Amino acid sequence: MQERALRTRHALMTAAAEQFDRCGYAGTSLARVSKTVDMTMGALTFHFRSKCDLANVVEARGRETLRAAVAGAVSSGGPALRRLSELLLELARLLEQDIVVRATVRLSTERGTGCWSQIWLPEMRKLLQEASDEGQLKRSVSAEKAADMIGFLLVGMDANLRAQDWSASTHVTERLEQVWQLTLAAISAEAAAD
Repeated sequence: MQERALRTRHALMTAAAEQFDRCGYAGTSLARVSKTVDMTMGALTFHFRSKCDLANVVEARGRETLRAAVAGAVSSGGPALRRLSELLLELARLLEQDIVVRATVRLSTERGTGCWSQIWLPEMRKLLQEASDEGQLKRSVSAEKAADMIGFLLVGMDANLRAQDWSASTHVTERLEQVWQLTLAAISAEAAAD
């Protein structure tokens, strides 16, 4: 019985994430979520008392996924710029492919529950400072300005994804990777030596 309840909660959370991502917090209703999973309102409210409770669960799961991605990239070993690249591209992949993460980004903005960049930006700054300390960045590039630029890339990617038709294959992550390679060439001391 407990396994069935967990599957039901997961299905409701996923359906809610789809609605929150597509329609935002204000545009999502419990009725629409219950209809999406072909479940009665009573069954939905048995698991989640309110839309706020459901949004809280979606955000908590998305933040957990983001924290795991950050931890994995930061601890992967190797040069700081390589770990930074891994982190940026993993965040981009999650934005493009993980409905719960996308919903979390939108919900955190709309509900004012904390910017999603609070999860990754501090670690990104540390990696950039480490890269600077190790001489991996051009002398003319400050870690702080590089962090600002990377933040703009991710925010721009999120905006680009929201402007896309989700039924179409967007490949925004591939485009971001190409832009990141140009950016990396502009900030890397190694690229300057070539």
